[in-house]
Amino acid sequence: MVIRERARRAHLQKLAGTSINRTELEGRKKSVKGRLRQDAGTLTGNRSLQAEGAREMTEGLAQERIGSARRKIGEAIQDLGRKFRR
Repeated sequence: MVIRERARRAHLQKLAGTSINRTELEGRKKSVKGRLRQDAGTLTGNRSLQAEGAREMTEGLAQERIGSARRKIGEAIQDLGRKFRR
């Protein structure tokens, strides 16, 4: 369910003309990988794998948010620069 929401958000960003940066992309990749690892741990009953996947997913989400904040700050600086050029 979380993956679908992220895919929907990514699609909407693409339509809006914004792009994601490398940090966001790496975070998203890590988050999906962690989710898969967590699900594999749940299916096999391996609590260690499940916990490792949850940790990796959380790290990915944090990295994604850091990338998003970095992108938004960059966009705000560009907008400010455009205002001063006028």
